[in-house]
Amino acid sequence: MTTSSAKKKIAILDDYQGAALTVADWSPLKERAEIVVFGEHVDDEGNIVE
Repeated sequence: MTTSSAKKKIAILDDYQGAALTVADWSPLKERAEIVVFGEHVDDEGNIVE
């Protein structure tokens, strides 16, 4: 099994209320992942992948 030292990316979609980062403790993931919150709905599949 191979492991990667690169940070994973976590996308939180459709957070129109801006609450996602306040309703859970994300601190355990901060060292291992980049968390990006999208407040607007993204329809385009290419933009979601990006």
